[in-house]
Amino acid sequence: MKAKIIRILEDINRVAITVDGWTTENGCGLLGVTVHWIDARWTYRELVLAVRELYEMHDAESMAEILAKVLEEYGLDTKLCAITTDNASSNKRMMAILGRRVCGRSTGFSVRRHVPCVTHIVNIVVQAALKSFSIPTTTPIVEEESDVGRTANMYDSGSDMEEGEEDISLQRRNSSIEEIVTKPRLPSLDCPTRWSSTHDMLEEATAKRDVMDAGAAFFTTGGSQTKISRDEWELLKEFALLLGPFAYTTDHVIRSKESVIGDVLLLVRALVRHMDDVTKRITESTLFTCKRLP
Repeated sequence: MKAKIIRILEDINRVAITVDGWTTENGCGLLGVTVHWIDARWTYRELVLAVRELYEMHDAESMAEILAKVLEEYGLDTKLCAITTDNASSNKRMMAILGRRVCGRSTGFSVRRHVPCVTHIVNIVVQAALKSFSIPTTTPIVEEESDVGRTANMYDSGSDMEEGEEDISLQRRNSSIEEIVTKPRLPSLDCPTRWSSTHDMLEEATAKRDVMDAGAAFFTTGGSQTKISRDEWELLKEFALLLGPFAYTTDHVIRSKESVIGDVLLLVRALVRHMDDVTKRITESTLFTCKRLP
């Protein structure tokens, strides 16, 4: 396979590289290297070249050494035009070291051809935005309803159940509890380094509101209260709406095979307008009106 890839890349004049490092569950550091190019038919192509072990995680010297070897193995050290990484400071040092090794051999390449990952930048913006909301510790929740099987629409409308709905509600409650007990499944949780994970967590939670309410009631013990209040559900939905455009932008960029810098600029401008609108609505008290925020 390696020999086949080398033959494919022989006729390519210019390539771009993406590099990413991560840690496995057993603590091993890994560095992944992917090559990108446009073929003779103007079709976007990419191939994973290597996943190599890092003995010193995020060590700039080690990463530069591995990347230089991979480029030489595939004959790309003279064809390099740009490298994309995330925005870790170690990557900037890696680029400086690599630049000294490749300088003069790859026409047009320099450390200025280090292109930051736009989706990583979007994630940094999201994390900063979330930190700007200092959400206080949850206060004790006053029980709203004895029946935890009401649908999200019923909660939103605030209407009471019609005659004859009690049996349906009880069935929904029992099926929700059965789903939790007999078909356990870990919910999506947010992680600062997993892009769009906070949005995905909130979106899934609000879609499964009945199940979560039923589970909270079922597992409540010793007088502890774990049920999410109506105001908190509204707050979660508003946060999901706030994060939606960021999730869409990230998904569009990473899935599209035809993205160009013009797309990125338009998406970034749209996100700026979105945040301006959010800031204005918060100032005018038309967003996050159920005051769980200071």
